[in-house]
Amino acid sequence: MAAEQGNATAQFNLGLMYSTGKYITKDKVKALDYYMQAYKNDDSLVPHIIHSLKDANMFVEADEFTKRYELGKQGDLAEAMYCTNRLSQRSI
Repeated sequence: MAAEQGNATAQFNLGLMYSTGKYITKDKVKALDYYMQAYKNDDSLVPHIIHSLKDANMFVEADEFTKRYELGKQGDLAEAMYCTNRLSQRSI
């Protein structure tokens, strides 16, 4: 599968399907996992990911994702990882 091979677009699309429940059972944890994978493989997808999270009424997750992205851009990887862990814990 393309997503398993690191294709960011495929990962984004799976995140979108899981966050909206379109064609598949809605699952916030899986959605965030695929969105994070897409971000790691192509950070130009970040605006689309944040928009998709908000469209799926996942506002807290969108805010945390935005914070993690901004910290990562600034080079504060330890804080970015902390935010990622918080994001994962809230979604379970």
